[in-house]
Amino acid sequence: FAYHAGASSKLEFCCFIECLNQWEESNKVNERKTTVAYFDAYTLLHPNNFTESAMKSALETGALIGFNTGSVGIIKQERQRMRNLIQNYCSILIVNEEESLALKGPLNESELYETQKESSSPARESCLELASLMIDRSGICVVTVGESGCWCGVNRG
Repeated sequence: FAYHAGASSKLEFCCFIECLNQWEESNKVNERKTTVAYFDAYTLLHPNNFTESAMKSALETGALIGFNTGSVGIIKQERQRMRNLIQNYCSILIVNEEESLALKGPLNESELYETQKESSSPARESCLELASLMIDRSGICVVTVGESGCWCGVNRG
């Protein structure tokens, strides 16, 4: 596993595929398989649906897809696209509270009232909704809530 902040916005598809192919070949030699391919929101800055193509390619190797939305600003610009990625490719989603609420969409007053009345939280509700969107019927959504810890939601299909 290797990661460098900001590097995903510069990754080229051909390099990703080459790396994925090398990893897949190494897995065959060592009798293991790719388990998780991790993406962040900055891959959405690439032109030509890089993220969708790369996620699809990784999924075809049998990898689970992990996605970290990483930025409320990008969510606001690419909300529907991100929801499509979650629905079509994701098995693991990692977001913070603010990002989860932006992905879920605005709460209307009645939803906020019901959430408070049931002694729940908007982050918990968005976590459960986002988990239910995932392609993987055992997908996991983790919503971090600062010092309070996190909410984890599982898609029970």
